[in-house]
Amino acid sequence: MRLEASGGGKKSKRVDHSDPKIIFGNAGLSPKAGSVWMETFLHFGRNFKRDAAAATKLWRAGSDFLSKLPKKPKRTIEQQLAADIIQFRCRNARERFLTNHADAIYRKLTKNLDNFLRVDELTYDAAKLVPGLTPTRKQVDAESALLQSEKDGVEVDQGIFLSHVLANVETGMHLCHAMLRLKMESIERTREFIMKDIVDFGPATVERQGKAAVVTIKNPRFLNAEDDDTLDDTEAAIDIAIFDPTSEICVLRGDFVDHPKYKDRKVFSSGINLTHLYRGKIPYLWYIRPR
Repeated sequence: MRLEASGGGKKSKRVDHSDPKIIFGNAGLSPKAGSVWMETFLHFGRNFKRDAAAATKLWRAGSDFLSKLPKKPKRTIEQQLAADIIQFRCRNARERFLTNHADAIYRKLTKNLDNFLRVDELTYDAAKLVPGLTPTRKQVDAESALLQSEKDGVEVDQGIFLSHVLANVETGMHLCHAMLRLKMESIERTREFIMKDIVDFGPATVERQGKAAVVTIKNPRFLNAEDDDTLDDTEAAIDIAIFDPTSEICVLRGDFVDHPKYKDRKVFSSGINLTHLYRGKIPYLWYIRPR
């Protein structure tokens, strides 16, 4: 791998970055520690406990290297190169580890398929079971404060984990079943709907109108777009509408919006909230959860 860089009016210079010592040294990291870490290749077998311990050690070291680098917008070309290589090696190890152990992990987290965990709980529980496999809530929250372009993408590791779970027919179908089950909030507020014919979740309401159960999306500032502030409540409202025994039809619509261009008009939905997406406020798991 070669990197071409120039600056300060000096002539462009090509430097060979195939040597780990050079990669880490130019990034301001320990060349010796980086070289040892880069040359460590883990061979995963069928011993879950042993493999998990070895993988966690590798991922922790990689995370420690990344923590010593400036945040993404302030990195030099050399520092970003090191960050990319560190993340690639960590993710390669995750792929290989999960090839052997994804089924075992899922069964441990679901008590051998007896429990049904939604993707949020599943991925964060995986982070506790095998540290470094997926990001913790603290790590995801820290990145949520950054613009989308400034993130290192710790949530990519959630995607790697879920891809292996879904690739297995038994665990994949079990996870899909878990995501299709009624949310607890829906169950708890169904009685309220039966008695009052309306439940207001804030970002969404479900109301009985004759033989119809009407769900109305309410995100007026953003043309009723979907984002992380609306998704869970909309899903709960839809659950109630679909499973209400006296409703013969369900209707999904948007409410009035704030934009002067659409004054006194209702907008169904403008899709994903692009403002939140730009600001990094749409988490990866948002795309996986039902809507």
